[in-house]
Amino acid sequence: TNSGIEEFTLINSFDVYPSPSDGNFTISFNASGKVNLLLEVYNNLGQLVSKEELPACNGTCTRKLNMTRYAKGVYFIKLGTEKQQLTKKVVVE
Repeated sequence: TNSGIEEFTLINSFDVYPSPSDGNFTISFNASGKVNLLLEVYNNLGQLVSKEELPACNGTCTRKLNMTRYAKGVYFIKLGTEKQQLTKKVVVE
């Protein structure tokens, strides 16, 4: 039976720093819920260059993101679930 209560994750805040950077970034977010998060990296042409599933997080969570192997330029870091996506722009120099 389905109780009608949907499990979800709400991302309350999301930041990526430092930017610009040599490619070593820290992702910090505050989330509440039980659903895994999807972390995607897109280049400035909108092409997906990296995709990773993050375990569900309650509270403030941080994650290192190593983009040193990527070409210099602008990238978009997208964090979210099926129902909510947040995007931050970063620069690798």
